[in-house]
Amino acid sequence: MTETDSNGYDYWNTLLFRDFFSKANESKRVYLYVTPERLSRLAERENAIDDFVREVYRGPGCTQGSLCENAYSVYRKWSSNRNGTPPYFAFLCLFSLAADHEGDWPAHAYYPRLWDLLKVDKEGTPKSFERMRILWSDLEKWSTVDTEEKYGIFRAQLAGKRVNVGLPIAQTILTEVERRNLKVIFYNADLEPGSEISGSRLLEAIMPFIGGSLRPRTVNRLKNRDRSDYTQELVEAIHHELIIWDGEKSEGSIGVGSQRLGLRLWLPALDDFGHLASRYVIKCIESIEIENLQLSTSINPSNAYSCEPSSSVYSMELIKTETRIPLDASKFDWSKKTEFKCSRTQTLVSCKGSPIRVFVGALDIAQKSGYIETYIVPRKGEFLVAAIGIHSILVDEWGSTCCEFWKEIPIQHGVPSGWRIFRSSGKRRFEEHSSKLFILPEKTRPRVAYRGGVRFNKGARFFRFGLPNLLVHSFSSEYLVSFNDSILTNSDESDLYEIPIELVRAENKIRVVTTDSEVSEALYVVDDNWGWRDRNALVFTDKYGEATSKESFGISGGCVVNYDIPPYEMDPLSVSEKPSCLMGAIPGQIIDMNRCKQIPDWQPVWVVERRRREVVFIYCGNSISDSSPILKNYEEYATSLKKWKSTLWNTRKRIKRPRSRKLRVLLKEYLNVAKIL
Repeated sequence: MTETDSNGYDYWNTLLFRDFFSKANESKRVYLYVTPERLSRLAERENAIDDFVREVYRGPGCTQGSLCENAYSVYRKWSSNRNGTPPYFAFLCLFSLAADHEGDWPAHAYYPRLWDLLKVDKEGTPKSFERMRILWSDLEKWSTVDTEEKYGIFRAQLAGKRVNVGLPIAQTILTEVERRNLKVIFYNADLEPGSEISGSRLLEAIMPFIGGSLRPRTVNRLKNRDRSDYTQELVEAIHHELIIWDGEKSEGSIGVGSQRLGLRLWLPALDDFGHLASRYVIKCIESIEIENLQLSTSINPSNAYSCEPSSSVYSMELIKTETRIPLDASKFDWSKKTEFKCSRTQTLVSCKGSPIRVFVGALDIAQKSGYIETYIVPRKGEFLVAAIGIHSILVDEWGSTCCEFWKEIPIQHGVPSGWRIFRSSGKRRFEEHSSKLFILPEKTRPRVAYRGGVRFNKGARFFRFGLPNLLVHSFSSEYLVSFNDSILTNSDESDLYEIPIELVRAENKIRVVTTDSEVSEALYVVDDNWGWRDRNALVFTDKYGEATSKESFGISGGCVVNYDIPPYEMDPLSVSEKPSCLMGAIPGQIIDMNRCKQIPDWQPVWVVERRRREVVFIYCGNSISDSSPILKNYEEYATSLKKWKSTLWNTRKRIKRPRSRKLRVLLKEYLNVAKIL
């Protein structure tokens, strides 16, 4: 970073920039929390706030307009070449300082605080204040793209629905000390790093531990949640800190019990006859090598447990180290806290006890079969609820009246005594019961999260070759998601959206719009400049791999060059070890491979494999886009039409969902056709 020449304004701009952005903050989140004490510390004199406000209000020597006009003018002149640090930074610090300015105003009043801080007798919105959104966004771009996160990551985060004043308020809604203390609060409250939980459940967990750790104003807002202004935004800010929490008890803490990991229930097998298996898996974080954990529990301290990492954020199942037998989670009381401790590092691995537990399909979340625990009932798709006692009655009451499909599964074994399990799918309502059941989503602004992807330097940017999927958390089921102004679509059973590679730029705009709110967020992508490069072929072979002359095709690395490559013909039998039948796109195109050894003359789309408890549809077509069901000429296959339909429709509840979203959508098309035939 370069140093600017010193005068009143430039002095403060440089001083504050060096304090907020430095090498020590590389890849760390930076908040513009400006206080009178901070200004005095930096200037090394008392009451420096008066000098700061006066010089920033006056602006650099080249400006002659109002406060916001001066800030925008400075931005415009600098943005043409973007050399050095943003010279408008001190203006944003002033707006942040005003958000926390003390006075006799309602908590939501921002403009009176700003005018009082400036000692100007005015009211209402400052001229051109709406343009300051551009400056906040540009600072995010500078910290993320221009400097590649080397000095810290700033995000133009919004607090509340007011898009102009919500930006500075978001910087001050929690102090720096409070953000640090939240790590200790989360640790003591047995919360899981990065967990998605409802606001009421989060407050219930942390309230016993906030005394002395949060300032009185914050505590009062949390205790008077229904009456306080910006309380919802405060809870969302605390939830965001939980999401980015790495499990450490305090900043850089080491030693006994200095870090915590989350433990989740996993149901790898469940059927309608009550056969259930329950296991424990660990929610992984990058700083801990799961395979090195040697765990024990106070319930049976003589046994040692371990697990292996997997390709997802969840580990493989916990096993007894000596026998390699999976740990049966039904032997534990799910309504009470379960905790393991590593004998090497004293790292704690635990989950809070709860009388209600929610499970969703584990394939998308953890690349596993069955169901994995989550903390909020999803807006879409199938889910399970396990409950005990009076809570099972409340859950059953909600499900029976508010869910399109609701069924209790009679469990023979696999859960602790007294627990009941319900399965649900289809449409559901939450409004009238959200205050009674903490597992139901609460009415908050929509939020965008990223699932998967490869991050650059563990920061805010993603590589182009490793784009994440977008996961939308929304109380409303009616919303639109756009990526660079193009509407994204997905299956009706998921809130997960795939980013089309052709829409991706270095800086991308994501918008989620509901009937009463709108959220915008920027996604930054690193262009790795990777592509095919022409080289002379290293090896020339024929189609059987035998060396031949240069007239044949050649291979150089992964690039195959040939004008007449022989077409690839898939042998469907090679896809599955136990194929039941092959199915084509036209209703009636189905053949039993256990009885007929001849490959059909039509192109198969699915290999259908019947297993003991599930039916698997394995795609074997040439192109997903050309594999949709064809509703014509199916009279030709009238004799096998009934079998084609029953293979799809009668087994629909046992079908294992394909991992690919595109294949799930395709399979749903086939199910819809089978339904109407």
